Amino acid sequence: GMGPIQPGEVITNFRKFQTALDKTATAAVMAAPSSPSLQEKGVGLQQRLEKILGAASQLAGSFSTRDCRQHSIITCCGKLKGQMQELVAALAEVGDSEDKRRAIGEHVTEIRQEVAELWKEFRRAMIDHVSDTFMDTASPMNLMCEAAQAGDSPLTEKRVEPFTKHARKLEMVALLACSLSEDIEGIRLVKVASKHVRTLRPQMVNVAKMLASYPTSHV
Repeated sequence: GMGPIQPGEVITNFRKFQTALDKTATAAVMAAPSSPSLQEKGVGLQQRLEKILGAASQLAGSFSTRDCRQHSIITCCGKLKGQMQELVAALAEVGDSEDKRRAIGEHVTEIRQEVAELWKEFRRAMIDHVSDTFMDTASPMNLMCEAAQAGDSPLTEKRVEPFTKHARKLEMVALLACSLSEDIEGIRLVKVASKHVRTLRPQMVNVAKMLASYPTSHV
């Protein structure tokens, strides 16, 4: 399987793919008939597309991606796979036929449009993730703290899991946001904040458990 998505990785892969697609379209017009370089470009494009589809699969499979977004992303990916196979086949047999060269241009236009649509779906899913995760960040922590202040250890233990899950989700969404961004300073700040969340999470849990055991303590 794929490892964690890195900051800037998704947007970089989209840009590299679009650049390679444009170069392939130009080469198809300029290259000599049956040029092996065209087939190589087709294979290279497929490999670049696989990176995008891998990230799309991760996003679609995320527990907090809405069903409608998941469906749209999967649909886009299916179309792109089919369109890419058609383009690779067309590049392999372009010959000196003007019609076949024109067909390659049409394939490239279709792929360019579908990639733009997939990028939109990435951004929409990202906005959903951020709004769903950050709208009510205080509640899981407040509920855990209330139970601790009341000296209710069983309830505190029960509320530790939602708090921990939400804190981890904040980190995941922060990482996803970074993967779609090229803002170096913004990425740096988000990573610092994410590190703080990761450090403070177990500390908050420990304090809540201690408070639940000693609710009248002033420490």
